Order: sequence, then C-alpha cells, then structure tokens
Amino acid sequence: MNTSPVTSWEGAEAYFTFGPNSFGVWLSVVLGVALFAAFIVYSMRHEKHSFKESVEKYPELVRKLEASSLKERAPAKPMPTLPAMPAMTMPNPES
Repeated sequence: MNTSPVTSWEGAEAYFTFGPNSFGVWLSVVLGVALFAAFIVYSMRHEKHSFKESVEKYPELVRKLEASSLKERAPAKPMPTLPAMPAMTMPNPES
C-alpha cells in the first residue's frame, strides 16, 4: 500500500506535509491552544492546593492575611502636603 504522492526524492529540496490553511495547520493550532489552556488550568489548581496546604501547616499565615486585609479595609490616611516651593526664574541671557 503505497499512498505517497512522492515517487522519488532525487532533487527534492523541501517537502511540506501541511499546506497553507489546511486541516493539519488548524489541528496543530487547536492542539497548541488546548495544551496551553490545560497548562494554565493545571497551574491554577496546583497553586490553590499548595496555598491551602500551606495555610493548614502554618496557621500564622492566616493571622497575617487577616491583619493585612484589615489594613486594606481601613480608611486611608490623608497624604501629607508638601510645602510650596518658591518659583524658579531663568536668567535672561540678553541682559
């Protein structure tokens, strides 16, 4: 069963299996996007699990997180105002 359109490799410089806008190109793109999305989802799940495990092992992390979230909810202190600076003048080169 010989289904190859190539009968001889003599003088061949390049042989492309996927042409532009072919099923093979689209399949490769879809598989690449799917693998990337799977990697992102797996990473997010792993990070969530690791963080949960860390909090269970180290309860002081929970206290620090609660303290930092309370600070974030507290009203912000007004920024101190800087004293006014005197206006700067440029020397006049004509005089």
